[in-house]
Amino acid sequence: MGPRWGRDLEVAGANAPAPYISIASVMTYGENYALPRTAEPDEHRTQISDTVSFVRGRHTFKTGFDLNVIHEVMINLFNGPAQYSYSGAPQTAFNNWVLDAYGINTGDGLTGKHYSTFVQVTDPITHVGKDDFYNTDFAGFFEDSWKATPKLTVNMGLRYDISLIPQPPQPNTLTPLTTLYTSTIHIPKDQFAPRLGAAWQISPNTVLRTGYGMFFAKTTNTTYYATRVENGVYQQTFNCTPTSCPALSFPNVIFVPPGPALSAPFAGALTPQVTPFTPPSATQSTRGLDPNFVNPLVHEGEVTVERQLPGGFAASAGYVVSRGLHLPMFADANLAPSTTTKNYDILTASGATAQTFTAPFYTQRIDPTGEIFVGYSDVNSWYNSMVITVRRPMRHGLEFTANYTLSRTFDGGEVIGSSGTFNGSDIPFDPKNRKLEYAPSDLDQRHRFVANGVWMPTIGGLKSQAAKYVLNGWAFSTIVTLSTGQPVTPFISGTASPLDGGLTAGEASNANPTAGRAAWLPRNSYTAPGFHNVDFRIGRQFTFTERLKLSLIGEAFNLFNHTNVSSLNTTGFTFSAAGSGACAGHTNGCMVPNPAFLAPTATSNLIWGARQLQLSARLTF
Repeated sequence: MGPRWGRDLEVAGANAPAPYISIASVMTYGENYALPRTAEPDEHRTQISDTVSFVRGRHTFKTGFDLNVIHEVMINLFNGPAQYSYSGAPQTAFNNWVLDAYGINTGDGLTGKHYSTFVQVTDPITHVGKDDFYNTDFAGFFEDSWKATPKLTVNMGLRYDISLIPQPPQPNTLTPLTTLYTSTIHIPKDQFAPRLGAAWQISPNTVLRTGYGMFFAKTTNTTYYATRVENGVYQQTFNCTPTSCPALSFPNVIFVPPGPALSAPFAGALTPQVTPFTPPSATQSTRGLDPNFVNPLVHEGEVTVERQLPGGFAASAGYVVSRGLHLPMFADANLAPSTTTKNYDILTASGATAQTFTAPFYTQRIDPTGEIFVGYSDVNSWYNSMVITVRRPMRHGLEFTANYTLSRTFDGGEVIGSSGTFNGSDIPFDPKNRKLEYAPSDLDQRHRFVANGVWMPTIGGLKSQAAKYVLNGWAFSTIVTLSTGQPVTPFISGTASPLDGGLTAGEASNANPTAGRAAWLPRNSYTAPGFHNVDFRIGRQFTFTERLKLSLIGEAFNLFNHTNVSSLNTTGFTFSAAGSGACAGHTNGCMVPNPAFLAPTATSNLIWGARQLQLSARLTF
């Protein structure tokens, strides 16, 4: 048993003044919308855990618990500096920004109002976006490892988890829907997770292993933070357009922003001013959780057969299945049922109409407020795979492992964790028909092969000590990675609002703005290029004395300089208004194919890039 104390304190200030300006595919400047971050988070943990094991006959029992008390302080007024966005084609977006940035009057009556969207958050209670709360995590388990026979071992266990989160301090009771979704954080108390595993030695050289288990995940504190304080009371979010907020002109803001004092960002630019006014209620957005929201649950199972082969080799083949349940997704709950539709003509590269797509169109709210962005736990997933592994432990100076995986993953719109810190899901095209999102997962990867090896040759029969010293003692190693690409969803550019109506435009603020995807095609209907990489290393250690050694190392990363595409153009279509441009002669708006769709936009990232060679020496004494 032992207590633990830890602290994670992340602080980031702001250098530039507000607001933050984003010009599509051109540039950004100003105070970043996520700054300043006084505490994001300031987290203190006190942890007590203990494990006890004992043996009774052929049973080995183990039991234990873990108590983790977390004090969370978060101070970050996200979008407090305000953000102006200019969308559309890069040239159009830039021209509109120039008109606003220099206050140019073109006589169109829109001086300072050529921006696409504006968003700003204010905090009338703490003024800095602060939340301060404790949550307590408790877990306990019991396990029995039973040696049923000399050739059969069975493992049985049960785990229980509970996470206690304080309820929202001040719910938003403005409307029935805001009351419903901001008043309750559901605490699941039935998280019992059984596990069962067995290992059976079928023959002296063959072993069968199988296992099944249930595993509950933990919902991040950032999700609870959004529900507790980004609820329209503690923090109030307003989304404006030139039409919805006629009193707002670029580069002014509605509320005093955090960070440096307002000033002109560059010579000749207008100086932002605070122009307080009451934005229409329809521009306010609220975040919340479904009262029945629960933690994600996964059922996992595996069956593997391993065989010892001649020559010191071992091979295994296994089947792995994973069923994810209650994964989070976020959608606007304040949409009245669609009462109308809208048609779009889908064009071919030659300009012919390939099909006409009919989308439900949302024009009304249920409650007299704006978007109510609610977290639901109703996304499910399937993962099935075959895994083949061949291993050779170090023998006669040679060691290697090779692994091949054939897999398939489907889900209803889940994203990777790094994209879902606050709102972990793709945005559904039709919030009232989320089953349309079921498709290959964003992480689906059909084939993957990874091999690594080490060769330390020893040349025998050498009579010369000098030859032995020079030719022996070298080590060669390599890592080979080959994989097919992951799915790509085509998106649309140039639309004034998502295809299902301007009321869902706010959902594009989520991790992945799928509200603008080409909904007549299945989600993730294309595949990106695969990945191929070979790393190689050669090393030699020279021993002069027992304590004095010199290591010479040569390394090559991406040895064959293969071009690995890390980013693609995901704009599959461009919207053209009826009767104009490529849509001349059409009464419906048109979707024009983008010839640059799937064209590489980047061939490196923080890990992978062009071939690199590295030489190093290390002296140990």
